[in-house]
Amino acid sequence: MTTDGLEIDGLVVQVGETRVGPVHAEVAPGQVLVVAGPSGAGKTTLLRGICGLLPSISGEVRLHGRRLTDLPTEDRGLGYVPQSLALFPHRNAAANVRYPLEIRDREDAGPRAEALLQRFGIAHRAAAHPAQLSGGERQRVALARALAAEPTALLFDEPLSALDLLARDDMVELLRGVLERDSLPMVLVTHDPMTGFPLGDRFLFLEGGEARQVGSLSDVLQGPSTPFVARFLGFENVLTPGELGAAAGPFRRWLSSRSGPRGVAFPADALLLEPQGVDAGTAGPVDGGPWPARVRRWRVSSKGYRLNVEVEGIRLEAEVAREGGAPASPGRDVHILLREGAVCALGDR
Repeated sequence: MTTDGLEIDGLVVQVGETRVGPVHAEVAPGQVLVVAGPSGAGKTTLLRGICGLLPSISGEVRLHGRRLTDLPTEDRGLGYVPQSLALFPHRNAAANVRYPLEIRDREDAGPRAEALLQRFGIAHRAAAHPAQLSGGERQRVALARALAAEPTALLFDEPLSALDLLARDDMVELLRGVLERDSLPMVLVTHDPMTGFPLGDRFLFLEGGEARQVGSLSDVLQGPSTPFVARFLGFENVLTPGELGAAAGPFRRWLSSRSGPRGVAFPADALLLEPQGVDAGTAGPVDGGPWPARVRRWRVSSKGYRLNVEVEGIRLEAEVAREGGAPASPGRDVHILLREGAVCALGDR
């Protein structure tokens, strides 16, 4: 592993019945590792283990080649922003930012806090207490406080989840600016990987405390390793080898021939519908089908219409553009095509 940046080498953390790891990942300066998973997956436990707020059972954490594992939290050189933000309610914004400098007896506590508030566009709110600040303003104060003591890496727990869309976009731009200016390795925890896509360089997916996949955004989108990762990334159609079965239907055979050891996945918009009686010659060289199917139900979606169709006993989701008018009614027989380039074999990476 590299000695430049943050290295997580086989880290195992346990609190109560929750055990996370072993986790292997690294984050270079100026890059973001997005740790994604559902509630209870162990994301916050992992982050607190990196910080030293929870003891590790095994493994190591290194920062720029320096072993952190046995150091107390305050000596690790990490800036940590918990999901609660943990701002002191009795201190105003300026006093919150000054706090990590004051406990270190830094003489420049006042000027540095003022400069950080100015940098993040909240100097005019310096005298306001947390209860008087908006969600986005509180996030900026927490970020300023995390940077006050000049850490060499930043850790964020759900920094975007409590913000509205506009404030979320502002925070993404703010974090981009921190990455460019300070060139720190950053770990960002989220239950929604979509919020991490604009920032993430690498992604770590946790399920039940276990690391299911680590890789770049292009790696995980083009080749999710497990059904869990595929579903978590938004693939509407995920079929395991057991669900594909050994039936001899042409659709099952076609999918099985493209399946990985853990199954196959494809998005709803990869499934194309044609009316009954479609000419088999209309399927292009990159498409599979057509195969007979039956519409079971449909509803309006943000992109058009979302259909549930059944083919050879398998239920699938399809996305149909609104321009073509209302889709076939439930019980109607149709034919489906599938864009082969959108089909991902699971477990090949």
